[in-house]
Formats: sequence, structure tokens, C-alpha cells
Amino acid sequence: MKLVSMGDLAQTFALRRQNSSLSAEIAKLTEELASGRTTTPATHLAGDYRYLSDIEHRSKTAQAYETATNEAKGLTTAMQAALENVQNTSETLAADLLSAGHATQETWNTLSSQAEQQFSTVINSLNTSYAGRSVFAGDITNGPALASADDILTALRTAIAGASTYDDIQQAVNDWFMSDAGFGTTAYQGSDQNLAPLKLGEQDTIHLDLRADASELRSLMADMALAAISQDYADQGFQQDLLVQSGMNLLEEQDNLTGLRADLGFAEERIEEIGVALSAEQLSLQYARETLLGVDEYQTATELENAQFQLEALYTLTARLSGLSLVNYL
Repeated sequence: MKLVSMGDLAQTFALRRQNSSLSAEIAKLTEELASGRTTTPATHLAGDYRYLSDIEHRSKTAQAYETATNEAKGLTTAMQAALENVQNTSETLAADLLSAGHATQETWNTLSSQAEQQFSTVINSLNTSYAGRSVFAGDITNGPALASADDILTALRTAIAGASTYDDIQQAVNDWFMSDAGFGTTAYQGSDQNLAPLKLGEQDTIHLDLRADASELRSLMADMALAAISQDYADQGFQQDLLVQSGMNLLEEQDNLTGLRADLGFAEERIEEIGVALSAEQLSLQYARETLLGVDEYQTATELENAQFQLEALYTLTARLSGLSLVNYL
């Protein structure tokens, strides 16, 4: 019978190799026990990546829609805040203007100046931008929706210069704001095309069609502008009538503004619902991924304990072999 023995060098290499293998196995099992997921998906799935690939694809798609939903949420929030400012400003001005019927000439001039300042506030609100995009300018988002308040009032004064009676002035102002040749060319600087629909899911699309040239907003701006330019006619006896009429008109316009905000609020609610649904889908996909790649913690702990025991045994054997010498046998 032949005896097969290993030389010292070969034995050392064998022990080192076994030590490395056990150390790697322990590191692998430790990581799996800590994360609850396999570190070798190919082996764990037996090479079948179909389900995992589908989960990953759906997760990335949902993540992209979540990003679009967050952007839509920010956009509608900015629009709603702007409209709220427009409504608060116009309501306050309407109340002040209605008091002009019992005021003095000096108060009328003050109210006209106040109307001009608040007209500027409304214009600035409608020029609101979000993430560098103008929100009321249609699909042209790289610039303000409206010209400055000063430029608009200057163009308006030039356009109605021939009007001299109360009725003519009021009609001229309304005509200018409702005309594409007037307001549409001089004041509105956005696009006549609405912002492209926001796709927030396979079947979910949100339309944000409100622009600064909407008829409801034009009417409100016309009423405020009428009050602002009333000071130009202080010596003709009907500045008071222009102020009071502007206040009455602005008060009536509030229902239209409320309607615009309600429509926008519906879009905000829908966006919120879509966001919640996407978050739920991501959680579901995460659970499916963990189920697919998850490991049995009890089995993993048992395997880790066994590997540690084997490594300890290897250390003991190595120490004993290292202590062998010829002297002990002589």
C-alpha cells in the first residue's frame, strides 16, 4: 500500500486556500444576514432573471413618474399661490375702491395710485416662475408671461387717448384688454399654445391650460387698470365714477377667480392621488424584490455558525501543525 503525503509547502498552500475560502464564505454570510438579501443573485435565482428584470423595469418607470409628479406638484403649488395673491390683492382693492363714493379728490388720487401699485402686484404674480419656467405663459416657459405693469399701462393710455367720456373710456379699456391686437400683442408675451400635458403615469395625464391671457384674468386686469388710469381724468368730474365702477367690477370678478382656483385645486388633488399611488407601487415592488432576493435568516445564521466553527478548527489544526518538530520524536 502506498502512502501519499504532502510536503510542508503544499500543506501550507492548502491551509491558506481553505482559510481564504472560509473567510470569504463568512464575509458573504455575514453580509446576507445583515441585509437579508443574497449576495449572489445569479445562484439564488438559478440564472432566471425574468422576474427580477420586470421588477427593476417597473421600479425605474415608477421612479421616473414620481419625479414628474413632484415637478407637477411644485408647478401647481406655484400657480395656486400666484392666483391666491391675485385674488387677495384684487379683493382688497375692490373694498377700497367702493369707498370712493364718499371720498375727497385727494382720496381719489390716493386710490388711483394704490390701484396702480396693486396692478403691478398682480402682473408680478402672473409672471411667477417655477424651477426657471414661467407658469402662466403656455408652452413658452423661458420668459415672463406679461410685460411690466408700467409698459402695459403706457400702451393702454396710448390706445385709449381718444376716449373722453366715461362710457367711452370704460369701453376702450375693456376692448384693449380683450383684443389680441392690443393686450394679446403688447402685454401678453407667452404662447397661444397651452403647456404640454404632464404625463404622470401610463394612464394618468394632467392638463394645466391656464395662461395669463385667460379671459377671466384679462377682465380683472382691465378693471384694475381702469382704476389706475382714473387719475388721468381727475379734472373731468368722473374719476369717482371710474373708481367705484372698477371696485364693483372687481368684486364681481371674484367668482371667476374662485372658479379658476377650484379647477387648479382639482388638478392638485389628482396629482396628490397619483403620487400616493406611485409611492404604494414602489413599496409593493420593493417587497417583491426583497421576497425574490431575500434569504432565510435562520438558515443563513446556521451556515454562518458552521463556517465560523470550521475556520476555528482550521486555526487549531494550523497551530498544531506549526508546533510539530523532529525534536519531539527523538
